[in-house]
Amino acid sequence: MENTPQGEKSVQGCPLASLNFDASKIVLSTNKRNLRDMRINPIAPAANMRRVTDPNSVEPTDHFVPWFAPDDELARAVQIRKAAYQENPDRVLNTADDDPSVCAVAEQLLELQTEYLVRHYPAMYELDGSVICNKVSGDRYDITPGASDLHPLAIIGLLGQEDVCIVHEQADGRHVMVAGFLASPTGWNLADFIGLDMDQIHENVDGYTEKLKSTVDRSLSSLPEFPERQFARNNTFLGLNPLLGLVHDQMPDIDENSITDAESQIIFRSEYETLTRLPATEKNPNGNQYIIFTIEPRVYALSTMKAERGQDLAKAIETNRVLGRKAIVAKEAMNYLNQ
Repeated sequence: MENTPQGEKSVQGCPLASLNFDASKIVLSTNKRNLRDMRINPIAPAANMRRVTDPNSVEPTDHFVPWFAPDDELARAVQIRKAAYQENPDRVLNTADDDPSVCAVAEQLLELQTEYLVRHYPAMYELDGSVICNKVSGDRYDITPGASDLHPLAIIGLLGQEDVCIVHEQADGRHVMVAGFLASPTGWNLADFIGLDMDQIHENVDGYTEKLKSTVDRSLSSLPEFPERQFARNNTFLGLNPLLGLVHDQMPDIDENSITDAESQIIFRSEYETLTRLPATEKNPNGNQYIIFTIEPRVYALSTMKAERGQDLAKAIETNRVLGRKAIVAKEAMNYLNQ
């Protein structure tokens, strides 16, 4: 499938042409709650699944597992995501060649996302008639179908910090990625996975065993309709570039052999991911054939990781093939943690 050209469309509420980014000044995550709740696995890959808190409930003080999860990085992350979308729209957004069924799914998801953000994060979002307002970034989007020149999937991806992938459950039981908004990936390109099923997507993933494959297949097939039950997980990476988006000329290939100060150069990145099956509705009776996969990157300084989760991270580096895959980075990180 080909990406739908979006280059002529502008992003509301942001003079993108004036944005100027310096990767050396990227603000790293400071949300200690996210860091404390994160699962740093000693094995990889790991299913690592937990249930998302009922989206219709009032947010409890502790142990809240969110669906969409804006935090103290929201303003900066949205800026970077908007710049990534404007500079490379065909790579960031794929609408399945403007497939009407994908548009209907995106409209349905946008309505659910709006209700969720306004309910759980009133200090950050409010609804003004049919307009969702991000009070932190100043962005406003009319969610009425057809009211915006942006595809609803683009609005979903620009409202907060999450990338979104749409997975279609086929009649033969396969789960195929059909569309998405991907502004903050870790080393992968959305276009490479459009049209592939879960087995094809994961065929080169280290440790994707038959047992894990069956776990993924079973989890997707048995996922009930929203809002009955959703699931969350997180992965973990060590890296050298903290930028949370695909901004041109700000994602350089950094030579691992150039590490001279692990504390300032190495970062820890985790992606908070959720799985949700849309409900069938009168307006969109086929909505329950689609599963929504959200991905929110979180990036922490190595010094923060040492102070908060140093022992967990050290143990994972020793045994987790993903964390230990970049041997030089992992070795330098371990030396720093053991100081």
